[in-house]
Amino acid sequence: IIMEDNISLEELVSKLSNPQNQAQAIIELADLSEKDSWKAKIAEYPGLIDKLAIHSDSGYSKTKENAVKTLTNLATVESNKPIMGKCDKLLEVIVAIVKVEVLEVLEGAQTKTQRKACRLLASLAMSHENQERMCNFPELLLSLVCTLERSDEKCYEQTTRCLLNLALCPQNRLTISKFVYQEKPLISYLVQLLTTLKSTKAQEYIAKALANLTITPEIQSFAAQQPNLLEQLVKVITSDDNIQAQCSLILAHVSSNIDSHTKLIDIGIIQTTLDLFKSRSESLSPRLLLVCLFHISLERKFRRQLLSHKIIDHFSQMIVSSSSSTSTSTPSSPLSGVSSDLDEVNSSTHSNNLNCSLHEISV
Repeated sequence: IIMEDNISLEELVSKLSNPQNQAQAIIELADLSEKDSWKAKIAEYPGLIDKLAIHSDSGYSKTKENAVKTLTNLATVESNKPIMGKCDKLLEVIVAIVKVEVLEVLEGAQTKTQRKACRLLASLAMSHENQERMCNFPELLLSLVCTLERSDEKCYEQTTRCLLNLALCPQNRLTISKFVYQEKPLISYLVQLLTTLKSTKAQEYIAKALANLTITPEIQSFAAQQPNLLEQLVKVITSDDNIQAQCSLILAHVSSNIDSHTKLIDIGIIQTTLDLFKSRSESLSPRLLLVCLFHISLERKFRRQLLSHKIIDHFSQMIVSSSSSTSTSTPSSPLSGVSSDLDEVNSSTHSNNLNCSLHEISV
């Protein structure tokens, strides 16, 4: 037990300079970093973040673990995140830890250090001041994606949470989407992971990250051109209730781009939307897919195909039912964490989209 009255950061920093006392000093800092009254003091002490970063990558494994633990504890304070995010040495070391530990995972060695490192990156990425810098930091995106492919469920959750936080920054969206991994853009790889990852929480973070990425018109066009991307999203919508709304929002965003309409028709978006209205009329997913149909109905050449599905009868029934219903938006909306102008889809906008689609078809 450390008696706070008898300890000073100057003494601990002095101990860090002595190889014989370094391990003990790191233990004492790790203990102090768990106390709220000390977190800001440690982060603001000149040069101490750099020293902790160095010790996170050197010495015994327990010393590394305690150093990363200290940094992770410090990152729980909002005012500390920009201070830590400006430290090149810290980001360099944490990225290196993730990459090195990933190699060890291939041999079956899961470590607490890697999990803490992923959690630290996710925490730092919550700060708006860090997001653009982190996204462009050498090999940071690569280390996150490698962790997704080879690591364990706890790392999945922290890594995907970090990607979501980075995707919240508009300046990062093109960088993330077009980052190439395994000869395919990251946006396609993330959609693929929606069908393979076993962690429900990680799937949710990925879906929300994709929903944020596809807000940008240039990425909507880019996504529409990717092989099998839209098909995989529709597959997820019809098979996974947990991320149905987020994937529907992604399709609604991409459908804003005219290049997506033929593909959406070919993969059965019309019937998928009608089926979901029958089975889940009160959920957000079919209401979001209705945005796709509205966008498609703006093109004259697709209006006969919409009519061939007896869509007038369906839409008429939907308008009647939506007129008497109340808003479906709740504080616990599945779209929370997505910066979109479509994240509040209530009965009024639902009815408007129906009426607009009917108008376009009738022209």
